[in-house]
Amino acid sequence: QAILGADLEYIRSTLTQHFSDTRHHIANPAYKRVDDNGSGVTAMLESLRQIAAGNKGGKRRKNTIIFMAFDHEEYGLIGSKFAIEQWLLPWLTQNYGQQVESLKPNGIIILDTVMNYNSSAKSQIIPPEAVKTDYFPETVSSIASDNFQGDFLATIFRQNLDGFLASTFNSEWLGEPQPEFEIEKFGFPYQDVNEDTWNVFANLFRSDHVNFWETNIPAIFITDSADFRGQMQQCYHNACDNLANILTDNNVRFLGKTADTIAATLNKLSEAYNQRLV
Repeated sequence: QAILGADLEYIRSTLTQHFSDTRHHIANPAYKRVDDNGSGVTAMLESLRQIAAGNKGGKRRKNTIIFMAFDHEEYGLIGSKFAIEQWLLPWLTQNYGQQVESLKPNGIIILDTVMNYNSSAKSQIIPPEAVKTDYFPETVSSIASDNFQGDFLATIFRQNLDGFLASTFNSEWLGEPQPEFEIEKFGFPYQDVNEDTWNVFANLFRSDHVNFWETNIPAIFITDSADFRGQMQQCYHNACDNLANILTDNNVRFLGKTADTIAATLNKLSEAYNQRLV
């Protein structure tokens, strides 16, 4: 079993030591090599730490867990596209051969800006396309009833193709302590990502989950909503998006719950068993 329970000092030190400066590839290329989506990578590393701690002693799992970090999301999602085409699909073919077509992966969890928590009233903006359409009435109503607080993590997914992974993640989130950190679901009722849906829902297609959707791999997008929340409306991709503003106790605990939920989800879906490696 995973060793659940986020190490908040590990999270804080990871952010401080590795993600504490400008990450732009021109303005600061040295930091760009390691600093891209610091909160998402930190959550991934913390969940990996928990899973790895639970695997000590040679314990095995029935399903493979793959951790991936890719760059250049802001430049046309080209990092994840390269990772899928040049590594993931060849790796699957190499390891599973002709059986690869019958594989049914539980899916990919995409993390992109997952640290900004804001419990102030009217700190949360809902993307206009989510309000103008009838796709997410319960979610929009829930956020509105909470006086538009940015106190939640959002999951974006397709109901049919990604619903199992999304429901597992949401269930594990609700099973974690600290109920002040809420979760909201944006579940699309359709399956295909086409030009029409992209034009309508561009703000919900802004991360690497889209490449997995287009490759017929289930994926959910986990986010704090980036520039739709609080100070990030002004600071997103600007100098004020720094640790002085973002590294608060609440934000670290919010990120810790995200990492805990990821680890719990992976632990459940990978089905650990007691057989040890010889």
